[in-house]
Amino acid sequence: MNSTSTSLSIPKPTAEPASPEGVSSTDPAVIDSVGTLIIRDVPAEFSLQDDDWVGAGPTDLNKAAADAGFDGAKRFLEEAGFEREYQRIWTTNNFGSTIYIRLAEFATRNGAQLYCSRLAEILRAKTSTPEAFAVDGVPSAIGVRGADRDGSASAVFAVKDKRCIEVLWGGTNDLSAKEQIRKATELFNRQYVAL
Repeated sequence: MNSTSTSLSIPKPTAEPASPEGVSSTDPAVIDSVGTLIIRDVPAEFSLQDDDWVGAGPTDLNKAAADAGFDGAKRFLEEAGFEREYQRIWTTNNFGSTIYIRLAEFATRNGAQLYCSRLAEILRAKTSTPEAFAVDGVPSAIGVRGADRDGSASAVFAVKDKRCIEVLWGGTNDLSAKEQIRKATELFNRQYVAL
């Protein structure tokens, strides 16, 4: 499974995580119009992973369609007015927890809303125990939590202007549902305000 797709499966990298200082002085996010908007201040126990290694970074239409993981994704994105996307992944040193942030930019707010709704539907479908949760202060936000045999994830999807935001906090069930939702929501709120 692609490590950047909306999934309850937590990526299991096969090498050491990047250092806390980041992955490179030539970080492509520094010059990407969407990548520069992704927050960098995540909890200290998480290290930013190399975009090439985890399949993140700047994302064109073809890659976004593959990462979305549903039939007809490319046509859906074209019709929704997809323009660009950027993805980032951080993991703890033991790879037990993952933070994933996706920002996708569309020609219209409606296109971004369609995409966010579709991503939330996909996450709900991947678990037999989907749980919706509210996100205070952002009425249009969709909060989804679920678990599978590999772990659990809490994600928030929302639209701001013409951008679809996804913030996911996943792990190997070492956090209670309430705590995981709290952490995902706090991180989402910081990302939302940063846009």
